[in-house]
Amino acid sequence: MSALLLALLGAMLSGAAAHAAETAPPQVTAAMPAEFATLAATQQIVVDVYVADRRIGQFAAEVGLAEVRLLDPAAVAAAIPDLLDRAAIVAALTRPLTVAAHPRCDDTSGCVAGARARVAASYDPAAFRLKLTLDPRLLAVRGGTAHYLEDAHAAFSAVDTIGVALAGGGGLGASYALRNRLVAGRGAVHLLADSSLSSWDGGRLDTLAAEVDRRDVRLRGGLFYAPGADLVGRRRIVGIGVATQFDTRADRVALSGTPLVVFLPQRSRVDVYVQGRLVSSQTYESGNQALDTSGLADGSYPVELRIQEAGGATRVEQRFFTKSGVLAPAGRVVFDAQLGVLTRDRQDRAGARIAIATGGARGRFGAHLAWDAAAMVTRDNAVVEAGLALLTAPAQARVALLGSRRGDRGVAAQLSSSGGSALSYSLDVRHVRSADGTALIAVDDAARDMAPLVRARDDRAGSSYKQMLGSLSYSLPRGQIGLSGYLFQTAGRAASYSVGPSARWSVLQRDRLQLSLTGQFARTQRGDAVAFGIQLQLLGPRAALSTALGVQSGAGDDDRGLSPAVETAASLHRDDPRGGALDAGALMQRGSAGTIVQLSGERRGAHGLAALNLTGRAGAMGSGLQYGLTAQTSLAMTRRGLGLGATGQNDSLIAVTVGGDARATFELLVDDAVRGTLRGGQRLTLAVQPYRRYKVRLRAVATELIAFDTRPRTIDVFPGSVAALDWTARPVRAMFGRLVDRGGAPIADADLTAEDAIAATDSNGYFQIQAAAGARLGAHTGAGLACTARLAAVSAATTTAYTRLGDVTCLP
Repeated sequence: MSALLLALLGAMLSGAAAHAAETAPPQVTAAMPAEFATLAATQQIVVDVYVADRRIGQFAAEVGLAEVRLLDPAAVAAAIPDLLDRAAIVAALTRPLTVAAHPRCDDTSGCVAGARARVAASYDPAAFRLKLTLDPRLLAVRGGTAHYLEDAHAAFSAVDTIGVALAGGGGLGASYALRNRLVAGRGAVHLLADSSLSSWDGGRLDTLAAEVDRRDVRLRGGLFYAPGADLVGRRRIVGIGVATQFDTRADRVALSGTPLVVFLPQRSRVDVYVQGRLVSSQTYESGNQALDTSGLADGSYPVELRIQEAGGATRVEQRFFTKSGVLAPAGRVVFDAQLGVLTRDRQDRAGARIAIATGGARGRFGAHLAWDAAAMVTRDNAVVEAGLALLTAPAQARVALLGSRRGDRGVAAQLSSSGGSALSYSLDVRHVRSADGTALIAVDDAARDMAPLVRARDDRAGSSYKQMLGSLSYSLPRGQIGLSGYLFQTAGRAASYSVGPSARWSVLQRDRLQLSLTGQFARTQRGDAVAFGIQLQLLGPRAALSTALGVQSGAGDDDRGLSPAVETAASLHRDDPRGGALDAGALMQRGSAGTIVQLSGERRGAHGLAALNLTGRAGAMGSGLQYGLTAQTSLAMTRRGLGLGATGQNDSLIAVTVGGDARATFELLVDDAVRGTLRGGQRLTLAVQPYRRYKVRLRAVATELIAFDTRPRTIDVFPGSVAALDWTARPVRAMFGRLVDRGGAPIADADLTAEDAIAATDSNGYFQIQAAAGARLGAHTGAGLACTARLAAVSAATTTAYTRLGDVTCLP
């Protein structure tokens, strides 16, 4: 019995096991057959090769399980842009590239294997895509290539600026001065001539020189001012010179700043922030990119770069930026050298000629240090000056030392704030000691002629002197306090100085009304001067009125102690639609010494500038009426002829002419800034800064439909350039109709052109187009049909916005 039970139990256990085996999920395994292993290990295929996120082409390669070998590495290297060392890349691509391991990545250097900073690779077998990642040190900086202003199509032109001044009255005789500046040339070759005629100096030729700009070098010859040591000053010579120049660089504004170079593994947007304020936002391609810094202000300060890649990843980098038009660009050495003879005194034309050689150089040690050096050599002395400047975020400082062959000594020190805080300060200290009391470098006749007018200039430029200029101010929420002073002393003369505090506090501010308390004190070599009072100002968009009441005491022999004083002033400003302006002002001052009344007016327009000033005095200091009159204008000379007048005064002109419809009105935009308004049939001439690239365009402000070229035009101007730009304005109308063939059947889905207007017909032949009345209409269909039609003329009395044409027959 027991044996039977044991048999039944065994049968049940074996059945359960069999059932469990039947219900268990099947386990499927897959493996490559052994005979295919060799084939899978290495395949010769064509892959898409990418560098970062840019596809550079298709190339043959042997692809294995962990390596990829390019069959033509030279062709791959030739297709990679911005390479610094193509041979090194060819050598790196010749070896098999490991694609199994992922390279280490960081924000500044991109994804590059740490142990082998050459080329890293990754391969996507599903897409047959090989991605190469290069060490940023192997790539050139994009955007860092020098681009120069173009003068290949420049024609000969000249700009002549004429100024005249007349003054007199008050018991004095009339005085006059006439100044002329001529700049003529063709592109980078130009002639400069400055001359003057005055009642106290007679005729004078100040500059007559020819200049040739070649890339980063300027050649000069003739009569010109040669730069010299900062503590000595420039000298006017007849000779030749060569100097570094960046005026002809299209990126000259950005070149004056520290380069901001960032590596982008893929196409990215880079936002530049200064003190939390967005100042630039542009999109750049992958690689080493030099950011555009033309919009950043001068100074030294930290910037924040916020980089957002096309894939969505974002990172932030910090840089220190320095920009100065005086210091040498980062990474460059700027030099100048001149050789010639000093211009001689008019009373000493037979005197010996004095030969002179001058030169200088400037450069940088990184982003925070800059250096400069200058030398001036004559037969009697040789002067050398060397300086070192420190550039930091809160301040800039410079120290310079001077020495000479005969024992002259000099020192200069400057310190100034960067302007990023409420505290602002500046200090300039100079001291020069002449070993024998004579000029360190012989003075030219320009300095001698100026001696009767500005005696201190001749002394400072000639021999020993001391000078100190300084200011300190702190801005409060509703006021400002400050301290300023100066000291100047030359050999054998008493010091001239002035030092004292000043303060201003706004008591009341209501819209355009402002009430302030003001005060200042100055201690001078003639005595103490004090002034304090209350000032009321009413400021408007085009006019201003101010009144001040207080007490004051003057320094000197006529000091009468504290006495009441009142001052009232008014000003008016009006803009001209064509870019000019009218300014008028009146001032009345009354104190213990008498009364002064002054009237002034200035008109700036399309033909130049004119200003008139009248001053009347009455009281203890005498009575009388004085007047002053000044005027300036420009002459433009081109192959088209002679043009008179320009808005503003400068060495280059842009002349814009609009022909056609006299009812059309346009705004003239230069670099997207409105510079004037003109109508059809008018011409507007602007004076602009030379050595610049400008974008000029028109923007219509009329209500009627007109057709004109809306695209911006890019022009490069040099000294003496007169860039002539012509536009034509044509009235157009919005017309609609149906295009039919000779038999009256509609012409469907046709492309239409009428002069510079384009349109298309729908499936029923209807169209709408803006074109001139009577214009020729051309039609083309996909089936090859081509025909023309004439848009019907419209009566001048028609005032509707749209013109219905009806059926328009199109003939082959």
